[in-house]
Amino acid sequence: MSGFTGLIANPFFDMDVFFCVSLVVAGLVWAMGYKTWGIRLVLLVLIPFFILTLTPCGSWLLMRTENHYPEQTSVAPKVAGMIVLGGGIDDVEGNTRQQPLYGASSGRVVEALRVAQKNPSLKILLTGRPGEVDLTKKLFEENHIDPRRLILETHSNSTLKNAQESYKLVRPGSQPWILVTSAFHMKRAVDDFEHTGWTVIPYPVDYKTAGSFKVFKAGSAGRQSFWLVAREWLARI
Repeated sequence: MSGFTGLIANPFFDMDVFFCVSLVVAGLVWAMGYKTWGIRLVLLVLIPFFILTLTPCGSWLLMRTENHYPEQTSVAPKVAGMIVLGGGIDDVEGNTRQQPLYGASSGRVVEALRVAQKNPSLKILLTGRPGEVDLTKKLFEENHIDPRRLILETHSNSTLKNAQESYKLVRPGSQPWILVTSAFHMKRAVDDFEHTGWTVIPYPVDYKTAGSFKVFKAGSAGRQSFWLVAREWLARI
């Protein structure tokens, strides 16, 4: 993971932090005597800030991203197993407390557990950082998932690494696996896994939008909706 990708993936670096940092930079440019450039930077920050705050633009973009693949309600026959991407459990604080603490993408873990319980013959690949994989494994076992079904990959810290390290571990061949991750993250995840050689069936979960304009978000929620989409775009750089 590059330093840039690592920065945007940091949960503490969100849209509002980005705007604040940008305004500070604009203020410093102004203070250094470059008033014209300072004004331009302020406008460059404030115009999108107000657009994302006062309109459903962010929600619309997130909804379009989440709707790229259809929702799934069952597992197709002849599927070899289920890949569960990390990100649903806070492994830093969770390991301190020795129990799962659910993060912003906890829907990944909750839905994966439901699928595992409904399909008792399905193999389950948990991939991510060591701490979050261990806590997810503990959660599954506490909910009566046979540990013999679990395959653990703990050497990756990005989606592409999830795909690469998991492929080396499993060697799936042409057998299809369902891929479980947040709906907004699914397109990039599918691209990375298929590029690595996996045959995956998208199983999007952890939706953040209602799927239509009957319900939309503005204000700070609209800005954060846009940030989820922007992070996916930026992570491809």
